Amino acid sequence: MSAIFAMLRCDGRPVFSADLDPMLKALQGYGPEVGQWVGGTSAAPVGLGCRPLRLTAEDAWYHPPVRSNDGLLTLVADARIDNRDELAAGLGIGTAEASRMSDAAFVLAAYQTWDHDCARRLVGDFAFILWDGRRQSLVMARDGLGQRVLFYHQSAERVALATSVHALAVLPDVRPRLNEQTVADFLVLNQEPSSTFFEGIQRVPAGHLMIVTRGGITTERFWSPEPKRSIRFGSDEAYLDGFRHVFGEAVRARVRCDGEIGVMVSGGLDSSAVAAVAARTLATTGRRLHGYHAAPRPGFQTPSRPGVTPDESKDVEAIAQLHPNLDLEIQRPKGRTPLDGAEESFLVSGAPARNPNNVPWFEGIYAAARASHIGVLLAGHAGNATISYSGLRSL
Repeated sequence: MSAIFAMLRCDGRPVFSADLDPMLKALQGYGPEVGQWVGGTSAAPVGLGCRPLRLTAEDAWYHPPVRSNDGLLTLVADARIDNRDELAAGLGIGTAEASRMSDAAFVLAAYQTWDHDCARRLVGDFAFILWDGRRQSLVMARDGLGQRVLFYHQSAERVALATSVHALAVLPDVRPRLNEQTVADFLVLNQEPSSTFFEGIQRVPAGHLMIVTRGGITTERFWSPEPKRSIRFGSDEAYLDGFRHVFGEAVRARVRCDGEIGVMVSGGLDSSAVAAVAARTLATTGRRLHGYHAAPRPGFQTPSRPGVTPDESKDVEAIAQLHPNLDLEIQRPKGRTPLDGAEESFLVSGAPARNPNNVPWFEGIYAAARASHIGVLLAGHAGNATISYSGLRSL
């Protein structure tokens, strides 16, 4: 993920670099590189910035912010756009030109052609902020499943946005106070899409486009699930082929990375299916897949329960044996507790862990992945909404 941030003044004052400094410093964990632009006038009372994290070959072309030729549009993005070929065809962009375009440049080109309808045409994980100097408006959006995050704080004088809640909480005019309603919702497993644990700091809802002007904020939904939509095939084999095609495309899109690829894998259907498809995909180009599995300490015993496997390491080892390019590393407890790293986790997500018992497993895997310079770490998160179970309640 890259980190993006912006500020729009609503009181007629210009935005200067110093106004963005607190957010810039709070996001320094995302990397040393910085791209920033400020209007510096009352006609363009806005500033945008980005700390880019480069993962794909196309990211080499991303030098934020991205600006239109006439200088009226300025954009920063945290994005992995998966339908680049489809967009290029719709935008009339040739193959050679497309190969030299970052994903953020595709977002800007889509906005230039389809205006606010552009977000609906983007497939992938994305959050972007765009200054439209023609309309004196700040436009932002998040992908439908909310894989990339974006928060904002509104006051009478200005609206500020950032990838992290904490990048807003450090602003001098923000008083970070606990949102007790969000705490209550969290404890009963309810989540209001726009709320956070900080009073006054809101989340841009997933699948929504938000437009900020000096007069206020408007929100438009551009994506929602279609639980009643049916796809009918003529045979069981056709359903299987259809699933394999969609699932394979999803995995292939996520291994578009110049660096090493890892996967968090268990003995369940979800993450093991991701691992199998990723291993086969990478094998076609001679690349290896780093597998990480969390297991209890050796000799761990638990009361016997039907259908429960306390230690899945043997199952995962069997999966690895099926794929010669899958290098498996099994993580076992090393004295970590669910409270270790709680503050760091909160800084990243802006929320406590829903299942803290799993935190030591995740932290051990994350540390091992960092040590191996993994650029993308795949997982089977929310697999119960696809392979193992319908998941309509979650949607």
